[in-house]
Amino acid sequence: MILTNIPIRLIFSVFTLLLLLSIAACQSQPEDQTSTLQPTIRPFNANSPDETADSGSTVSLEPSEEPTLAASPTLTPLPTVTSPVPTPTSTTEPPPTPSPPPSATFYEVQAGDALLAIAETFNVSPDALATANGYEAIEEFALIAGTEIQIPLCQVHEIVSGNTLAGIAQMCAVTLNELITYNIKSLAPLGSFDAVPVGFSLIIPQESNSPEDLDCVSQPAREQVIEYKPESGEGIYCLSQKFSVSTTTILQANIDRLGGDNVYGDTSLLIPSANGAIYQVTSDDITAGITIVALARWYELADDQILDWNGNRVEDPLSEGQQLYLPGANLIFGVYHSVVETEEGNDE
Repeated sequence: MILTNIPIRLIFSVFTLLLLLSIAACQSQPEDQTSTLQPTIRPFNANSPDETADSGSTVSLEPSEEPTLAASPTLTPLPTVTSPVPTPTSTTEPPPTPSPPPSATFYEVQAGDALLAIAETFNVSPDALATANGYEAIEEFALIAGTEIQIPLCQVHEIVSGNTLAGIAQMCAVTLNELITYNIKSLAPLGSFDAVPVGFSLIIPQESNSPEDLDCVSQPAREQVIEYKPESGEGIYCLSQKFSVSTTTILQANIDRLGGDNVYGDTSLLIPSANGAIYQVTSDDITAGITIVALARWYELADDQILDWNGNRVEDPLSEGQQLYLPGANLIFGVYHSVVETEEGNDE
């Protein structure tokens, strides 16, 4: 063949020349075409649906420039909404407003009025009308036009001249014991049931609280002052019968125990052995220099009639808290009180 006659050197030279031309051709290719052979990784934007990879495009594993990350948006905190804390509603109901005390019923007499007609109008008896207005008999009760008369509805009674507690109790069909006990807080400071002033209001009990077997029978005589707790239904009037002492004696011996917040029947009462006064020496008495003579004069007694609660005679000087018993004392002036004189200009 012809090729067999070509020298080997020439063949080698041609091959070398072709190789060099190929290398030169490769080096003369543009840079951008070379770079397309390297894959480029770009961040995927999910919000841009148009950015899809073409089948003919390539991505560079080593990007020529570092991608710029978008700045994170600044989050503005929402204003804090504070829900108002509900104020707890008290489930305790406020105490009811006390009703004003009832008052007595009065009627202004008109010209031509007759006692019987007024009694029928208010559904009361003429006798009750007379008693309520301080008259013992209907014949004494003269109606005068323009004046007011009290109607005995027996809910509240206002004392008028001529009234007695016994008469009021009888008029309203309640016992004297119940009437006094029901009004003891207001009556006790008076010191005597015989000194109820005109205008004083009595509440009439509407229900009887006295037990059927109430025992007010007189007890054997004693010589000492005792403390006694009233049983159910034992009012002051019953106790006066039971222990043979006056209601005034019991009242004046127990003014502090019957008044204030004390509930009748819950507190023991002092009961002397006979009518008279029970007295306890106070700090004011000591300051004022109280003596046996001063007490004896107040209660209209002799000096040797002032005893202790056991019936023993006492002498000066007296001490604070000392308990005295003055049998036979005149109680018309009420309980003795020392008057403490202060120096001029002393505010205490």
